[in-house]
Amino acid sequence: AKRAMAGGGMRAMAKEEAPSAAKLAAAPPPPPAPEMMIEEAEVEEVEGGIARYEPPSLVTIESGQKKPVDLISEDLKSKTLHYWYPDGMVDVVAENEVTNGDSVLMAGKAKIYAHGEYIGETEIPFTSPREKRTLGTRIAHDVKAEKKLVDKTIHKAGLTKGKLKREYTYRLTIENLSKDQIEIEVVDRMPHSNEPELEVNMDINKLGVHKQELGVITWNLGIPSKEKHTIEYGYEVEWKRGRAVYPPLP
Repeated sequence: AKRAMAGGGMRAMAKEEAPSAAKLAAAPPPPPAPEMMIEEAEVEEVEGGIARYEPPSLVTIESGQKKPVDLISEDLKSKTLHYWYPDGMVDVVAENEVTNGDSVLMAGKAKIYAHGEYIGETEIPFTSPREKRTLGTRIAHDVKAEKKLVDKTIHKAGLTKGKLKREYTYRLTIENLSKDQIEIEVVDRMPHSNEPELEVNMDINKLGVHKQELGVITWNLGIPSKEKHTIEYGYEVEWKRGRAVYPPLP
C-alpha cells in the first residue's frame, strides 16, 4: 500500500511539472519588448566648419565594452551617375554623388542605401559640411553597353606614296533598361600622335563630343528609360612604311 501511495504521489508530481498542451495554448503571450528610445544630439556648426555635438543626456559606457552611440541621423541629397570606358570596361558602372548637409562626417565605414535598398559598405573620408562625395560604386546591371568594330579598311601598298594607311569605324551602343532616365559619361580613346610621320585624322566636329584631349574623347549623355543610344565614329591612321606603331593597331 505504501508503494502504491508513493507511486501515486510520483504520478501527481509528474502532472504538475508537465502542463498539458491546452494549458500552454491558453497562457497569455509575453509582453512586447519595450521600444528602444533613440536620442539625437543637437549639432552646432562653429568657426572653421567644426561641428559641436550636445547629447540630450549623459551616456554611460562600461569599460572594456563597445557601444555605438547615435549622435545624428541625416538624409543626404544624392544623384546616381553612370560611367562607361569602352576601351577597358565591359560593364557600365554607377555610383551615387552625395552632397553633405551642415554637419561634419567623420572618416570611417558607411552602409550605402539607394531608394531604401541596401547596396553595400564603403569607407568615407572626413567630409566637411556641404562637400560632395561619390559613394557606392557598383556594376549597373540595368544599363547595357557594347563597343563594336564595324569596318576596317587596309589600303594596299604603293597607293599612298610610300605610306601605309588604315581606316576604322566603331559603333558604341548604350541601352537604358532602367525605369528612369540616366546621366552617363562615355569616355573612349583613339590613336594619338604628335609626330609628322604618324598622322591620325578624325572629323571630331561631327560627333558632338563634350571634350577631346590627346586622343581621349568624352560624351556626356542623357538617355531616357527603355531607350537605346548609338554613337558611330571613324578615323584613319597613316604612317611611313617601316616605322613601328606602338601599341599595335587593331
